[in-house]
Amino acid sequence: MTVIPTEKGPTRLHTLMHEGKPELARLYAEVHVPGSLLIKVHGDWYDMGWFAARHPGGLTALRIAAGRDATALFESSHVFADEKRVKAVLDRSRISKTEADRRGLKTLESALLDTGSRSDISPDIVTPVEGGFSQQDRNGGTDLPWVWDSPFRRTIVARVKDHFKREAARRGVSLIEATKATPEKVALMFVLAGLAIVSLVLLSRGNWAMIVIAPIACFLSGVNTFHDALHFSLSSNQKLNVFIGSLFPFFSAPITWYHQHVVGHHVHTNLEYHDPDLVHGTDLRREHKAHPHVPHQHNNQAHPFKVAFHFLVGSWLGLGLANDFQFMLTSPSQAYNGLVPRMPMHTHERALHILLRSVYILIKFLWPFFLLPAGTPVWQCLAFALGPLMIFSICFMLNTQINHLTPSAMRHTSRDWTIHQILTAQNFGNPEHGGPEWWFHFYFSGGLCLQMEHHVFPTVNHCHLPALTGILRATCDEFGVPYACVSGYTEGMRNYVQHTADLALGPPVDLVLKEVALSGKEAVSVKKAVQHGQAKDVMSSLWRRKSRAASVDLSNMLPLVVAPMVASLVVEGKKEV
Repeated sequence: MTVIPTEKGPTRLHTLMHEGKPELARLYAEVHVPGSLLIKVHGDWYDMGWFAARHPGGLTALRIAAGRDATALFESSHVFADEKRVKAVLDRSRISKTEADRRGLKTLESALLDTGSRSDISPDIVTPVEGGFSQQDRNGGTDLPWVWDSPFRRTIVARVKDHFKREAARRGVSLIEATKATPEKVALMFVLAGLAIVSLVLLSRGNWAMIVIAPIACFLSGVNTFHDALHFSLSSNQKLNVFIGSLFPFFSAPITWYHQHVVGHHVHTNLEYHDPDLVHGTDLRREHKAHPHVPHQHNNQAHPFKVAFHFLVGSWLGLGLANDFQFMLTSPSQAYNGLVPRMPMHTHERALHILLRSVYILIKFLWPFFLLPAGTPVWQCLAFALGPLMIFSICFMLNTQINHLTPSAMRHTSRDWTIHQILTAQNFGNPEHGGPEWWFHFYFSGGLCLQMEHHVFPTVNHCHLPALTGILRATCDEFGVPYACVSGYTEGMRNYVQHTADLALGPPVDLVLKEVALSGKEAVSVKKAVQHGQAKDVMSSLWRRKSRAASVDLSNMLPLVVAPMVASLVVEGKKEV
């Protein structure tokens, strides 16, 4: 059953994203001050300040975990670590319960929604959930009680560790080193970087073909390097990871990426008030059924032109410009998209970040006016500035939207973190089939096509993921866990468009059915048709009521009918409208 938001007060999503957080500000000022490394893991607080310089994962990994319940970050990042050494460090760093209470330690996320003092907050849309957390847990402002010690996780971790032990013995390296980039992968990175540099030089000289070729070359170089570096999976040298990750500003600023992707999305995939990737551009798009539906904004979000616009500007205008500056400069919530609080930072660090990003943005838009020959028409300068950005954005969006924004990935959740990562992802392409088609998917996506393997083992370099596919699939079959894999980009996009159309319908369906006074049987028929995207069935159900057709205002049904029809046209590739 769907519950429409009340008029009692601001919705939960609005409160999270757009309202100030006085309790969060207090925590930044009094508890989690800049430079502090107070981290919560499995219910206990730890002061990691003494260990920062010696942490094998580097200082950055500790900083992005500071002030949070970092249990998921900890567990997913220490799969291959020496358990005895990890335990010894934690034992030395642990803060007693009495001391934690005395110091008033609480997580930054717990201050995002203080529902005790904000009784006027209305729910957005209460929806049933197939498995996983309760509505209260999913409401945001909470530290989720993930399950870690499960038979499924123990089995899959043991099998993957055995694989890398054999790989380490074969190569004569440590277990952790065996999970990072191989010499062959490093060589590929240099080749792709060289191609990207050459294409940029030609672009700066006014070569028209490079408007298309250069952004594709830069995307290939970045997606096969940047993503691994900021997951600490490129090298066992964490300073090298941080440095290389900073060389690709056209993807994202590293500090922003850590918050949005590593801390937010990877830990809380597809949870409506925890995953910041679900609330990009909420004025234009709706990505989760629990979020408010605004008819004039969301009804036609599945229209081909809107989907195309989303792909053309999503990377450089949304993620790389609006979200970045809002996060660091203008957000009253002091959190990325209102869901991921900023790590404790000094004012000068934020100022330097804003300065460097501003310089990059200016260069990104203005370089043709300075590097192209004098007298070059303005329209041509704009073409050289905006054209590559749009091509790059298409590549980026194509390889990121079809991984989680699908009907199957939105259908289930699980309290078992490992199973949850599998349920909320979709692979595309199959390494077991091999051949040019598979390798195209693998290299063009930078391994993102194996999303489930990557989410379960984020610190493993993507060059190893094809070898883990068989292990993951076999373990899922053994434990009855669904393993969603589509043939490639085409089928992946069909699922993405279907998801977009499903979310365009919104909760007004029940109200509209009530308004047109359909009988119970007809209402059920319409709901089932809408649920399965069968627009023709919807139309038939309505037209069966001939006796009242003239008196019923069907204008309110347009969102109900048009969105599935548009989605159907896109999915089936029909040309007629």
